[in-house]
Order: sequence, then structure tokens, then C-alpha cells
Amino acid sequence: MGPVRERADVMMRQGLAADHAAVLTVVAAAFGPYTGAIGRPAAPLTRNYRHAIEAGQTYVAEESGKVVGVAVVEFLAGDLLLEVLAVSPDHQGGGIGGALLQFVEHLGMAENCQCIRLYTNVVMVGSINFYAGCGYVEAERAESDGYRRVHLQKVLGAVRWNSME
Repeated sequence: MGPVRERADVMMRQGLAADHAAVLTVVAAAFGPYTGAIGRPAAPLTRNYRHAIEAGQTYVAEESGKVVGVAVVEFLAGDLLLEVLAVSPDHQGGGIGGALLQFVEHLGMAENCQCIRLYTNVVMVGSINFYAGCGYVEAERAESDGYRRVHLQKVLGAVRWNSME
């Protein structure tokens, strides 16, 4: 699956209301530096994370009791849309993003999703390369909500993950 490393020291779990401030901190640190290049705050910086947590759409990567990664997902007509994947900059490059992405893929497989879809801004070349290295392919480039986005997807295999194994 590309650059994913096992991270036994990182716990993946559903986000809780008590995680709200930590989620905001991780997202701000991960996406804040792109504001200048995009010309406005990156889309993840404008999201309502309190609502996403309450709706059960938020998952966190926790290391030593600290939230260091965030994923926000939505199940749509047989597919899983990965709305946000963020890792605290001081934890990037250590396999947390890959482990969180793999966790999201397992969520999709457990729900019999056919595909994981996501989008990122065209200026986030590192993110585009990360996803490509994890088997995601570019589906299209389009502008939406005033952002120039690259849409990527990964078709999930015929073998489904079973949480009972």
C-alpha cells in the first residue's frame, strides 16, 4: 500500500467531543501554511469540526494520549469520501498519515464501499504525491467552491476487511 508503516504505538479511534480543540489544532497546523499559496484559508480550515465529531464522521490518531492525526469521512452511495486527512507537522513523515489512511480504507471495506474518494488543492503537491504512493489515482481536476482541486480515488479490492478476524 505504498509508504504505510505499521504504528503499534498509535491508536486510531472515533473522535469525541473532548477532542474538538485538539482536532482544530492539528488541522490548523497541517493546513495553515497553505493559506498564502491558495490565496485564502484551505478548505479544511473552514470546516465545522464540532458537527463532524457529533455526526460520527471524525477519527483521530492518538500517540501517547495526544491527538496527532485527524480524518473526516462521509459515506456516500457505496463510496467513502475522505474529506480531511491531517497530521500534526511535527509527526509528519513518521507513518501516521499512512496508518490513518489505511484505517480509513478499512472503514470503507467494512461498510462494503467500492471506492475511496478524496480531493486536495492543486498547490498541495506533497499530498497528491502521498496519495499516489498509496495507490490513489487522479480522477479529475476541477474548481469547486472557489478552490482548484485534484480529485483522487482508489477502488477497493474484492477482498473485504472483516473486523471479526
